[in-house]
Amino acid sequence: MISRALIVDIESTGLDPAVDKVTETGAILYSLESAASLVEFSAVIPCEWTNKNAEALTGITLAMIREMAGVHESICGDSAVDYLAGMLGALAGTADCVVAHNAEFDRQWLDLAIGDLPWLCTMEDFRFPGVTPGQSLTATALGLGVPVVSAHRALTDCRLIAAILTRCAELGHDLQELFRIARRPKALFVAVDDGNFFRLSKAEQERSTEARRLAGFKWNRIVPKAWARRMPAEDAQGLPFEVREFTR
Repeated sequence: MISRALIVDIESTGLDPAVDKVTETGAILYSLESAASLVEFSAVIPCEWTNKNAEALTGITLAMIREMAGVHESICGDSAVDYLAGMLGALAGTADCVVAHNAEFDRQWLDLAIGDLPWLCTMEDFRFPGVTPGQSLTATALGLGVPVVSAHRALTDCRLIAAILTRCAELGHDLQELFRIARRPKALFVAVDDGNFFRLSKAEQERSTEARRLAGFKWNRIVPKAWARRMPAEDAQGLPFEVREFTR
């Protein structure tokens, strides 16, 4: 049983934790029983960077980051990294799982601070009513009737995930059941290519592609030159096209 979930999100200067930097982290401690947020936390993280694309996407400027260096020092006297790790660790100590959108990405940066908690992904693991798996966070929210007024700040995206969960509860869906489904063991499946795709008419090709997309499969992103998706084995049995479990 999940009592509380730690919702997290980061903004960064790029996609590679080996060379890029976290510019902001947000977290919300969410209660499934109350269907509400209990604690919210976010911080801009001081670092040196010159990625103008990241600045345009997130709205986090180098001036903001430099200013936060002094703010962190006055608040806690520790480095920003130590402060962040302490806050996340404290919140994680009261949670039963971690929730993020595209959790595989966020986990690379936050796993050490959070510790040994299971991670769940609102993009891949959850089955929200009326929403196609694999959608963006904005598309998932809009599909449930949750308004989106801004995006791409860490706490803003955490609040959007919390609002999605609360909306599901308002619609009468059992949050415990949603989380139970999300926690099912998964394997990697690929759509079977029988060699007939290019023999189909253009309309048939489009229908085949759309069916795979609507089922949450992604082309060439998980397995090269294939439609693929991680999913429970029982869900794979009900698809309108043939799949097989993929082993590397």
